Amino acid sequence: ECEIALELLARKWLIPILVELERSPRRRQYLFVTLGISSSRLDPTIQSMTRWGVIERAWIPSGQTDGPGLAITEVGRALLTALTRLAAWQHEHQSELLANNRDWTATHDLGQG
Repeated sequence: ECEIALELLARKWLIPILVELERSPRRRQYLFVTLGISSSRLDPTIQSMTRWGVIERAWIPSGQTDGPGLAITEVGRALLTALTRLAAWQHEHQSELLANNRDWTATHDLGQG
């Protein structure tokens, strides 16, 4: 069973958000500006990640501008570890995967002719 993991991974911005939050807790506005995510994508992604406990609300102290933000959880760190293993798998098999794709594409009409 991996429905929850697949639901999370289906969100395009999950990985960039996790990487940013692993560096340090961040405010929503920081993610919005730095990653260039539209609000219509960022807010539902944050909601889903919070729902599943991958990130959590956090207080970010910074002098006069203390305020609410987001932080990665241990569950989120574990997800990044799993994604690192998946990336290693792709790296290890990249040339074979690309060759298989070229072979498949060469033998299948993709509606371009």
